[in-house]
Amino acid sequence: TAIGTGEMFSAPAPVTSSTYYLTQTIQGCESNAAVINVSKVVIDATIVYENGMLRVAETEGDFFEWFRNNGRVAFTSSTLPLNGLDGTYTVVVYKDGCYKQSKPFVVTGLPEESDAVDIFPNPASDRVFIDNVPGDYRLIVYSTEGRIMLDQKGTAGGRINFSVFNWSKGLYAVTVGFEGRKVVKRLVIE
Repeated sequence: TAIGTGEMFSAPAPVTSSTYYLTQTIQGCESNAAVINVSKVVIDATIVYENGMLRVAETEGDFFEWFRNNGRVAFTSSTLPLNGLDGTYTVVVYKDGCYKQSKPFVVTGLPEESDAVDIFPNPASDRVFIDNVPGDYRLIVYSTEGRIMLDQKGTAGGRINFSVFNWSKGLYAVTVGFEGRKVVKRLVIE
């Protein structure tokens, strides 16, 4: 890239700290090398839930910008009190002139109900059954990243079933809405 053309020069981010030497040749004459030192900044933007609060794994950040359902939350530390608010949370961590955004973290303020709705087998690896769901329902299954894995409506007549055969191992939130109620259950896939 020629200097003065307005074009940008870019290089891949280093795996470790690196030094670059930049020269330019104009009409057969090479310039002195400009030395550019690049340091890799490691940021862990993983969100963790503890004691009614969200915490980002990176505690040495310069600034933390929290979001709930894509709206900015007025809180700038590495922890965020939930105050019973459910939603999809993300955080942007700024450190040493760099930044990284977390994956979405879904929080539901609805306690898991221990009523007659049953989910089994749990843990599961092939098919999952949900018993005691009368009439019309809406079933939504979320991954821990907030991705909707399954969204279906139907008439159960008592039992719902669905396949989890190709799903990744981990924890999922199963939400079943029926008769004006919403039941949230945890599901483990092995």
